[in-house]
Amino acid sequence: AGSLSMFVDTAYSMAMTVAQTLRRAGDEVRILATDIDTHVLARGRAGVYPEERVESLPESLCKRFFQRGRGVHAGQVRVVDSLRSMIAFRQLNLLAEHWPMKQRFDVVFCRNVLIYFDKPTQHGLMQHMARMIKPGGLLFIGHSESPTVDRRVYEPLGRTAYRVLGGARHD
Repeated sequence: AGSLSMFVDTAYSMAMTVAQTLRRAGDEVRILATDIDTHVLARGRAGVYPEERVESLPESLCKRFFQRGRGVHAGQVRVVDSLRSMIAFRQLNLLAEHWPMKQRFDVVFCRNVLIYFDKPTQHGLMQHMARMIKPGGLLFIGHSESPTVDRRVYEPLGRTAYRVLGGARHD
């Protein structure tokens, strides 16, 4: 979904990828999209974009995943309900002591976020994310990020991917 995320919000790029490749009958895939900015969340929830945001996508994807606006909505596209229903948009302050998630995640994408924090804060966020990911689950960060990684908690799987180790300390 990396190439698609330049055109639409990353959560929708992920949902498109899931809808095309991973989803089987009976599978339930839920995507949680978080931000601290409520305006960003409202825009994501609406799923409405200028047509030029999807112009470079193959026509087959545009037809499958977007509805073209008419009348006063001409020049806009809206993400189809089947994709929008896969995603929950919630406010999250990464620096809050407690995060409101009730379940642990299989995969977390935290791309190009850690670069805005100092090293001690990055370390704390990496520890906090590890507590939110199931053992064996994956964390993906951005290419420009280089946090100090606790190898008792994470197994590196390349430069930007990590597996959370089962039974590791998460302090």
